[in-house]
Formats: sequence, structure tokens, C-alpha cells
Amino acid sequence: MLRKRELPVCVPLPGIKFDIDRLLDGYQGLKHKRRNLWKENEGITGAHNQDFLKELDQNQFYEVSLTALDPSIDKTTVDQYKQDYKSKHTKVSHPAFDEGNWNHKTEDYIGSYFEEAIESQFIAQACRVRLHHLGAGKQIVPHIDYDPSYACRVIIPIQGTDNVTNVFWVGKERQEYHLEANGSAYYLNTGYKHAVEHNGTEDRIALVTTFTTQEDIELISRTHKYGAITHNQNIQA
Repeated sequence: MLRKRELPVCVPLPGIKFDIDRLLDGYQGLKHKRRNLWKENEGITGAHNQDFLKELDQNQFYEVSLTALDPSIDKTTVDQYKQDYKSKHTKVSHPAFDEGNWNHKTEDYIGSYFEEAIESQFIAQACRVRLHHLGAGKQIVPHIDYDPSYACRVIIPIQGTDNVTNVFWVGKERQEYHLEANGSAYYLNTGYKHAVEHNGTEDRIALVTTFTTQEDIELISRTHKYGAITHNQNIQA
């Protein structure tokens, strides 16, 4: 499995395109279901920094989950694992903390354009598919999620991308990216510290999915050398 320094920081995946109008229509039909992360991701939030989740909530960050935790996994035992999971000495993990287990298709996902567009264009199996909402003028504070050897994150912006900057810190260098809502799917290297700065006037909506294998990401490792991709400008496929 490739690690973060073997992959670019932020780049569109070649040959992948989504119909923005259909994505927006799908979101409009589901936006009444959006909730904060504790409610929409009950279980996996036990492994997250709770102060970070509070920051997201204050910045009007909500999700609609299109895939959920495998129903055979008991979420009620998560609290028993929280302290051990955060320990530097004992890394005991609950199955709910593993994004790969968030692969149960919801009724909203089955038969939808979201499912059709993802499964017809990607080789790897998608998990933790969700719709993101970030309030206009808000932010996602700097954080690190995980190395791409664990999982790879892909985002498809749907609306509200004007004056929105995706920031990554590679070593001491700050890199800025503007992701167009033009149907492109962008790989995000979440092994680096990153943030979102929203200085626009329209809520940012995006489709986000996780892949725990790298079949769709390996191509860009061969076409982009580390540090060689263009930043500080719009990125388009």
C-alpha cells in the first residue's frame, strides 16, 4: 500500500466525471436528513477528537450518510473502547472505528445516482459514502485524518466552491487548492494536516467517499511526482 509521500497532495482523478445537476438534485431530496457528526456517525465518532467535532458543529458542518455501519456490529459497546483507543500504550480498537465497516448501503443510496456514478467509475469498493454540508463563511480547522495506506478519501464538490480554499501543510509549506464543482472527483491526501477555509456566501455541499484499497489511486502515483503538482490555483480535470 502506498503511503502519503508516494502520492500527490490534492489532484483530480483522470477519467472520472459526475453529473453535477443529478448530484444536486439528489442532495436536495436528502438535505432534510442532515445531522451533526455525533448523530449521523454514531459509533465512529468515539475514535475522533471530541473538541474537533465540537468545532465542526459550531461551523455548521453536517452530513447525510449514504452508507452506514455494518448492522451486525454492536455500537452500544463503543464507550468501553474509547479510553483504550486514545492511549499511547494500548491501541484497542472497536470495529465501529474502522471506516471499512461503514459499507452498509442505506435505502437512500441503493438505486440512486450516487451509487450508480460511484460503482460504475471506481474499481475499489466504496465505504463511508456521505454528503457534506459546510456553512458559508465557516471553516474546517486544521487536522490530520489518516495515512492513505489505511484509506483513501475522494471528494466531489457539488456547490458553494467560490472562495473556498482547501489548505494542506506539506512539511512547513502551506499549499492552497481551489476545487471546482465541475463534476471532477478529487483525491485528498489526508495524511497531511489540512483544513478548509470558506470565505464565500453559499453553503459548500460535497459528496465524499472512502476507499480502503488503492486500485483507483495507484494511477496518479505514477503520473505525479511528489511535490510536483500545481497548487495555489484552480484545479480542473
